[in-house]
Amino acid sequence: MNGDWADLAPPDVQTARPRRQGVVGPLLQQAFWLSVIYLLIGAAVAGLRRHHDSSFLLNLSVGLDGPAHALLESVGLWEGLLRRFALGALKPWQWRSILAAVTVVIIHAQALTLGLLLSVARALFVRAART
Repeated sequence: MNGDWADLAPPDVQTARPRRQGVVGPLLQQAFWLSVIYLLIGAAVAGLRRHHDSSFLLNLSVGLDGPAHALLESVGLWEGLLRRFALGALKPWQWRSILAAVTVVIIHAQALTLGLLLSVARALFVRAART
């Protein structure tokens, strides 16, 4: 002991360097919370529509389902799912679960894409600063 405060810390803290946190991790964590909030809002709107069916709530519900609808339509699954729902082969909770799952996938894909783009941009800026 040489009287330094660092001697009082455990050995792993004495030699630990600050951990560099990437861009993708925090964005995926934010995407998780965003999807939780999005799904809670969707559930609240669906619950309110059961008791107070207004044009505002209908438009809000359609708007919340818009990204999932666009993705399912672009991959050619929308018509088949809509037909199954209309015929009663899909229950309303199954329909909502499919739309919710697709929405969560969209949110996480956007966060991952943004995280990767920011990581690449950061790496390019760091490389440019070194030269």
